[in-house]
Formats: sequence, C-alpha cells, structure tokens
Amino acid sequence: MKKFIQFVALGLMLIIFPLGSWVYLRKGYNERKEALDQLNKYEIVLPDFSQTNQNGKIISKEKLKGGFAVLGKVDEFSEEHPIIQVSEGLFEEFGSSLKMSMITHVASYDSTQLVDYVESVRTDTVSRWHFIQGEPNFDEIFKDHSDQHLALIDTFGVVRNFYDASNEKEVADMAKHMAMFVMPLLRKGDLVYKREEEK
Repeated sequence: MKKFIQFVALGLMLIIFPLGSWVYLRKGYNERKEALDQLNKYEIVLPDFSQTNQNGKIISKEKLKGGFAVLGKVDEFSEEHPIIQVSEGLFEEFGSSLKMSMITHVASYDSTQLVDYVESVRTDTVSRWHFIQGEPNFDEIFKDHSDQHLALIDTFGVVRNFYDASNEKEVADMAKHMAMFVMPLLRKGDLVYKREEEK
C-alpha cells in the first residue's frame, strides 16, 4: 500500500503538476497573443501638434515619443463625462509610470479649474494628465468612433486601439492591455512591437 501511495505521488509530481503548469502558461500566452492581436488592428498616426496644457507647458507629438498616451476628447469638461471618469481611473492606476501620459482635448476650458482637478486626483509626483484645446481637435482620428471613445497611442505615435468609455468590458480590456504592455516599461524599457521588428 505504501508503495502504491508513493507511486501515485510520483505520478502527480511527474505528470499532473507539469501538465497544470503547462495549462496555466498556455492560458497566459493565449491571453497575451489575443491582446497583441487587438492592438494591431489600426495604423492611424497621431498628427503633429504642439499645444499648451492647463499648466502652460507645451505638449507635442515629439515630446510624447517613447511613451504611451491615452487620448480622449470632450466638448466641455465635466467630471461626470465617461471619458473623464475612465481617464481618471486609468490616471490613478497607471499614472506612476514615466512612460504613460493622459491627453484630453477639450474644446474650451478654464485652466484654473483643471489644474485644481488634476491635483485632486494625482497620486504621485510624476503623473501626467495634459488637457489641451484648439487645433488639432483630433476629429480625423475619431471619425469612425463615437465621442465616448478613448485611443491608446503607442511609443511610435500610432493608435493601437479604441475603447468605448461607456462600455465596461472595453474599459476592462483597456486596463488589461495597459497592465500587460505599459506597466512593464517601468522595469524593462521600451516594448518592441511587430512594426519595429519589421524595420
């Protein structure tokens, strides 16, 4: 009986545990592959721009290079707007990354109000949320999407995907994609996309 138990235990160690590990790793691989597929659907390039943010600092496409950005646009600033609410959640969750910026285009705004708002939701000293106005208004980028969509911009200034801020599943997907590909940059440096490998 003792030998039988030892045989079963050995079987578990040599077969069941490795199989379980393989299933777990395979699931992670498939999730990452699926995420990469979702992030390779668009080839929309962020237009050149140079605007002043709510703090009077110049924000441009050139200055965003090398980092990710979440881009959204609203007609008027309101803390209740889905774009602002989702952006705030992402800002609080991922803003500590030096490789992450939030860019929100507002047709017209009160800079003092926005400075106070950003300070109220800031969780560290490096988080960057830039509100800009004027041209460009990024209408061309969002022409096939509703005014409640956010765009994830990669380190090359290219739109990787759009997410509906009023859709909980899409918001969850965006957070997952950012957790997979943005936060690791805190430790590992720039992520190499397929586009870079093809150069």
